[in-house]
Amino acid sequence: MDRVYMILDIMNGKHSEAVQRLQATPGVRWVDALEGQWDVITAIEASNRMRLAQLLVRAISSVETITEDIQLLPTSNGTSIQSTVEPARKSNNQ
Repeated sequence: MDRVYMILDIMNGKHSEAVQRLQATPGVRWVDALEGQWDVITAIEASNRMRLAQLLVRAISSVETITEDIQLLPTSNGTSIQSTVEPARKSNNQ
């Protein structure tokens, strides 16, 4: 199963309409409203990349109030990558 995540910025006052339209769109697995810079995140799934592209275009077209979007496509081999970077620590000099 292929998946794409989409992070959306929506026109002010149109968030719930956008969520409802996305929830009614084929292939959309979940939709969440966000706090902060971005307004909505959603996941779309399909059996292959070609179908995923079609569903993605359909989802974007279903919401006329999108002002900006980012699409995140996980790796196709299904592996996940873990960060080896350790969190920054406070210096004793502060």
